[in-house]
Amino acid sequence: MQQEEARWWRDASIAFWQSVNGLPLPEGAREPGHSLETYREMQFPEAPGN
Repeated sequence: MQQEEARWWRDASIAFWQSVNGLPLPEGAREPGHSLETYREMQFPEAPGN
């Protein structure tokens, strides 16, 4: 579970920062699994504070 969480967190972070600075990823780096819009639409109803 932690590995899955780390993967989407990494992908969402990269998608966000690419939208801010417009820079490509370094050669050989894995692209995010989804678009930034997809990550923004994610909901976590069971997360604390919701």
